[in-house]
Amino acid sequence: MVSQQMGVEAPDMSRVVQGIVAGVGFLGAGTILKGSGEEKVHGLTTAAGIWLTAAIGTAAGLCLETTAGLSAVLAFALLGALPLLQRVLTRGTGAPPDRSQ
Repeated sequence: MVSQQMGVEAPDMSRVVQGIVAGVGFLGAGTILKGSGEEKVHGLTTAAGIWLTAAIGTAAGLCLETTAGLSAVLAFALLGALPLLQRVLTRGTGAPPDRSQ
């Protein structure tokens, strides 16, 4: 919003958004940890959550409050439903649910 108030043109505004995406992507990549096995990757949900938070903040900063609010509600619903879905899917296979996240 600061760049809009300073009179930055629309093509230059996309550079600001690109910088946010690149910077937050770099920070999110630091949360991903790979274990010794092929299936031992942790932090993907955290990295995606960091990126999603930045996207919602960027939408709010660009005066798209409705989009930001709707995105936040959908994110809470999705992230709240994923553990329930994982429990239902692992119940049928007999495997214990992964509680490491």
